[in-house]
Amino acid sequence: GLGDLFVFIFFGPVAVLGTYYLQAGTFQSQLILPAITSGLFAVTVLNINNIRDIDSDKLANKRTIPVRIGKDLAIIYQWFLIIIGLVCMSAYFLKTNGRLQHYLFLLSAPLFFIINIRISRLQHAQDLDPYLKKMVLSILLYSALVGIGIMWPEI
Repeated sequence: GLGDLFVFIFFGPVAVLGTYYLQAGTFQSQLILPAITSGLFAVTVLNINNIRDIDSDKLANKRTIPVRIGKDLAIIYQWFLIIIGLVCMSAYFLKTNGRLQHYLFLLSAPLFFIINIRISRLQHAQDLDPYLKKMVLSILLYSALVGIGIMWPEI
């Protein structure tokens, strides 16, 4: 049941803040918000995988979050991960006086919402497989849009 926590920590704060520190040689507290987003988005992929594997995980006595709370609450948890991630990134740009182009990443939000809506309507666990790839590709698009927004000349 600690997989979500470890994925969040490693792919969020450790990856983002550690990489920044290695490159810049300093720590900036406002980077905690993008680090949180990165960690939460990594957990969304794990959560989809764990929702898919609820039945086999129960048989193997694995105590993942979806096993503990059930599919319906795991889907609500999925919504929480996405929404809080997008809010944290928006808060980061608000806090750092972001320009309009910094919010380009919000163009990826409909993809996250569509994936979550479709996941909530699926009846069979094996039907979740394509949504793992779709979530990863949506996160890749989100990341590219963040990078483009940051590098875009001032408007």
